[in-house]
Amino acid sequence: METTNAARENPQGNLSELVTWDHYKLMDLAAYITLVAGYLLGILAAWQPLALPVFLLFTAGNLLWLWIFHRIETCTEPDNVSLRYGIGLILATCGTLATARFGVQLDWLLPIVTVGVIGSIYTARRSLPLAVAMWLLSMLLLLLLDWPLSSAHNRAVFLQSFVSLAPAFVFCM
Repeated sequence: METTNAARENPQGNLSELVTWDHYKLMDLAAYITLVAGYLLGILAAWQPLALPVFLLFTAGNLLWLWIFHRIETCTEPDNVSLRYGIGLILATCGTLATARFGVQLDWLLPIVTVGVIGSIYTARRSLPLAVAMWLLSMLLLLLLDWPLSSAHNRAVFLQSFVSLAPAFVFCM
């Protein structure tokens, strides 16, 4: 999928070459930037000093997500990406989010970029159930992280996350 801008005349009166943008490469760049930003957010904003196993687990989850994403972008048939890659992205995301229980800052960017990637590689018929599954699993993990909801603070944190993340998922879909 490419977009071409209209030819423009340069000061000498010649038509300049057409410039094309590959939307898939822009999506790849956005996914990489978001992955790195979320990773740094998780590490640098950790709410307690990270133990080495937690750091390694969080890093492994991000690397697994990156490996699956790389497999998707190097797929020989980009219009027919296997469903296992989408499910793999969701599982890697859930595993990475679960490390927030051990002190890593919740990487809320990862489920959002996962939904964006899923929405861009699959048809709406395939991507909608996967995106809804990603949203439901993210909300379930948030609920487990804030459990018990008996304290007013935990309820407020969960509701704020629920209300703020829901539109982000819809936007990325």
